[in-house]
Amino acid sequence: MSANVTYLTSIGITVKVDDITIESATSIGDLGGAPTMIDGTTLADKSRVSYIGVQEQDSWEVEYLFENKTTDSTFRKLDAMTADQTVSHTVEVAFPDGTKFTNHGTVSNRVNGAGVGEMIKCVLTVALGGAWERTDPTAA
Repeated sequence: MSANVTYLTSIGITVKVDDITIESATSIGDLGGAPTMIDGTTLADKSRVSYIGVQEQDSWEVEYLFENKTTDSTFRKLDAMTADQTVSHTVEVAFPDGTKFTNHGTVSNRVNGAGVGEMIKCVLTVALGGAWERTDPTAA
């Protein structure tokens, strides 16, 4: 391992949906999808043969802390986005090193169940409209 390599932690990741920054995000979903596997096995094969197919991009989730005291709370703003399922919203995830991932899709918002001694959390689900686009940081 090179002494000049700096690996990232999750500290400092930012998540935006349109112009709303989710400041209380606690976890994010994967930024990419696993490919489907296409069966190409023939009668002559002695073991299964598979080929990589299209990448699955069904939905993406971000979990965040619930707060609903004010009309401009993150929960209310995100919840208002769910009213019209024909509107596509832009999602941006930015890492501390400047790497950015963007996508778009329709959103739904829910409050998770909670147990004793747990924070109340919400989950925003984005039905993705395509593959994630990555913008790499520029060299310093």
